[in-house]
Amino acid sequence: MVEYPITHVVDALPQYRGPLAGQSQATDAEIAQWCGQTEHVLVTIDTDFSGRWVRSGLLAVHGVEVIVFDRDIPGLRNQHARITRHFDAWQDALRRQPYLHRVWIQGKRIEPVLNAGSSTRRRIRAQNATR
Repeated sequence: MVEYPITHVVDALPQYRGPLAGQSQATDAEIAQWCGQTEHVLVTIDTDFSGRWVRSGLLAVHGVEVIVFDRDIPGLRNQHARITRHFDAWQDALRRQPYLHRVWIQGKRIEPVLNAGSSTRRRIRAQNATR
């Protein structure tokens, strides 16, 4: 996303186009791999990307930077509106750092909160070293 266009997964991986408009049958692993290879930031409402895929190491293996909304956003119009609302804050937060594996949680506030990834590990190590 930083210095990249916004790309819907259906356009990025057209071979997995589903039967409904805007639907993709690509697996989370295929999406994560494509995002990591192209250095696109994955923006999703799928909480597996802030939980299960962090614990399994899937995101770290592909080096994916992810922004996960903290709750479902029903409808494409609402999803687009929320992405547009937060886009500038995402650019500011992510532009200052190289692309690498991090998981950000996007709540109602404008700025995302770092949840997992390299910066989080460094912060936790530093906190443990001072104890």
